[in-house]
Amino acid sequence: MAKLLLNTDRILILIVLLTDVIVVQGQTQEGNESNSVRNNFQMELTQKLFTNRSLVVPPYSYNADSSFNPINVSIDTFIFSISGLDLRHQQFTFVGLFVLRYTDPSLSWDTAVYPVDAIFVKPEDIWTPDLFVMNSVMPFDQLVKKQMMVVVYANGSVTWSPGDTITTTCYVDIQLFPFDSQTCTVIVSPWVYFEHQVNCTDTVLSLPEVQSAEWDITETSHRIKRSSGENGKSWHIVYTVKLRRKWLFYALNVLLPVLLVSGLNSVVFALPVQCGEKMSVSLTTFLTLAVFMTLIQDSLPSNSDTVCYLAVYLASQMVLSVAAVVVSAVTVACHHRQPKEENSTQNIRPMSSADATDSSATVADRSEVKPEAVDWQRLGVVIDRICFPVFTGLSVLSFLIYGIVTAL
Repeated sequence: MAKLLLNTDRILILIVLLTDVIVVQGQTQEGNESNSVRNNFQMELTQKLFTNRSLVVPPYSYNADSSFNPINVSIDTFIFSISGLDLRHQQFTFVGLFVLRYTDPSLSWDTAVYPVDAIFVKPEDIWTPDLFVMNSVMPFDQLVKKQMMVVVYANGSVTWSPGDTITTTCYVDIQLFPFDSQTCTVIVSPWVYFEHQVNCTDTVLSLPEVQSAEWDITETSHRIKRSSGENGKSWHIVYTVKLRRKWLFYALNVLLPVLLVSGLNSVVFALPVQCGEKMSVSLTTFLTLAVFMTLIQDSLPSNSDTVCYLAVYLASQMVLSVAAVVVSAVTVACHHRQPKEENSTQNIRPMSSADATDSSATVADRSEVKPEAVDWQRLGVVIDRICFPVFTGLSVLSFLIYGIVTAL
């Protein structure tokens, strides 16, 4: 009896397992059939909508009098990151995304017949607005038409989101470098169509958590500018991004070393001539300032409209350094100047016994330093004492002027 019950339980368990397997297989088969049906609907719908469709003629909606309405396009622009602002070449590089939305009535369908909410189409298989970045570095830089699929919804609305790394021209003002702020613009416009054909109704500029190691974004704005021409009205969108430089890096690595090296222009006059390093310090200071000037000029554009105040400050310190080299050369020459010796042929006379007795005194007199040599050395010391406060005051004054002008 026990064996019979055990066999019965095993049979029941086996039946339950077989039932579950059959149910799962049935659901999987139904799901595959459902996906297959949906794919068939999408393929059939895509073939119906895009067979013999012109990619050149815009999808206008026509009125009863055969006139057409313009295609209204809304553009949402997103800047995800700022790659950099090249001051020397005056180029602004960023990673951006443009979301274009418009309606094409000929691409709508009945969801009761085709139970599909949206289909995805390649940009080259559908008409899209021919938007260009007008101030791009690359000529005729059209918005990217690859990789970014176009989404077509059942009500005929179309969404296209092209994106790329874009580089535009940006006029920079270098006066306050490295405490400068820059304003860059991105100009987007249709290349062929006028306002009565393709019209921009709305635009938005968003910067979701944009971070840059060199710049802070202080302000953004956008506006649609419209103008009239011979063939009709046209429009373009101007996106404006204001940037402020993070100046701490330049303050520690450029401005502070320049300030410290400039102080050596006056310190050189505190060195005595006997140490032998007076000219070496002067020349080294001048060469160091020249190197800093070269580094700064290499990073700035060749622009004569505005002058960098930091470059002017460096130039003033180089002038002081050249003056310090010249004055140091004069003081060294004064220290080593030898007195003029009298002509020995004019003083030749017979030597007497009295002269012989005074030979020791004569030797002592020869060992003494002549007053003329003492006067030249004293002149060099006086020049150093005068130039030390003068050059110190000029260095401090030039730095204060640079600081005040930069702060204003």
